[in-house]
Amino acid sequence: MEYEKTIMQMSEKELRQKIWQLWGTIEKLQSKKKEVVREKTNVWESRYYALQKKYNELALSKNERLIPKREIEINPDEVITFVGEYFGVDPFKNTREKTHVKARHIIFYILYYNAMSLSDIGKMFGKDHSTVIHGRNRVASDMINYPQSEQDFINKMIQ
Repeated sequence: MEYEKTIMQMSEKELRQKIWQLWGTIEKLQSKKKEVVREKTNVWESRYYALQKKYNELALSKNERLIPKREIEINPDEVITFVGEYFGVDPFKNTREKTHVKARHIIFYILYYNAMSLSDIGKMFGKDHSTVIHGRNRVASDMINYPQSEQDFINKMIQ
């Protein structure tokens, strides 16, 4: 009857060979796993990009936005003054105080939905367009948590 030697019965050379065989098997399994993960990732990425392309084609063909911009021109200086007075802050002050930031973000939101470009809004405040995007999105997502008076104020400004 044949049986494999236990570790204690193996010579150093045999033990090394078994360890290397085991190591090789582990490496092969890991590379197979990576290939499978890579294949799945490629499939999902291609599906995502296909859906994104279709969405972009539909959006371009319909010439629509998720939230349409207003066609009526408003004076940005008036909006800035009005929001600044409402919150009792100077929106141009370069600070991270909560009330100043909230007022700035609300201004970004209102100006964007009143047909002003992201880069133009950013230039007014010495900020990058990505900062404007962040502020606009923050207001859109947090508006539910705002007091009703602030919600009404913002909705009145964008309608």
